[in-house]
Amino acid sequence: MGRTGIRPGEGAVALVKQVAESEALEYMGLQCYAGQVQHMESPNERRDKSLSAMRELGELRDALSKAGLAPRILTGGGTGTFDIDPDARVLTELQVGSYIFMDRQYNDVWEKPGERTPFETSLFVQTTVISANRDGLATTDAGFKSFATDAGSPAIESGAPPGANYFFFGDEQGGIIYASADVKLKPGHSLRCVVPHCDPTVNLYDRYHAMRGTTLEAVWPVDARGRSA
Repeated sequence: MGRTGIRPGEGAVALVKQVAESEALEYMGLQCYAGQVQHMESPNERRDKSLSAMRELGELRDALSKAGLAPRILTGGGTGTFDIDPDARVLTELQVGSYIFMDRQYNDVWEKPGERTPFETSLFVQTTVISANRDGLATTDAGFKSFATDAGSPAIESGAPPGANYFFFGDEQGGIIYASADVKLKPGHSLRCVVPHCDPTVNLYDRYHAMRGTTLEAVWPVDARGRSA
């Protein structure tokens, strides 16, 4: 994506040599994350693009080995390509993270092409109806401030009639639109929402509430809360 790092090639070999010769650094290996392919909805396109990135990494590995700089660690991949990248037989470590939570964005990677999602969703935001004075609409207490908003709206996991959709209704409010005018939620009713993007949503909260079924098992602090650069 061009955010950091260096493209494979002679420049990369020169950079690794500089790191390996530095007294202040220890050269261990390479990291390759093809973030631009993780959410591609076409399985064939996602596979082709990811394996292409892995081939480039493998070629760099071979060039480094010829230069006496063989990497001990080759880490990379992601939740969207966890079942693709091992086929390249390049990585020594599969660097996957979001699968532990999942979110609407990653669920769409499999659901939109009609596949079965390989991981269960475990991260939710609970929101409460605070107003229901209009037909076909309810207002909740979770708006822009409660979710990362870079990947669209949350998906309703439970608590709403079938076909209902969630939308951002303001900084502090969310909105529920019903598919049928015959149903109506009441103030105080709670809903569970699948977050659009898990990583930056976690960053908005001080703690997790760990549930087993309907039982609260534990409350875990989000230790990195407020410590982002």
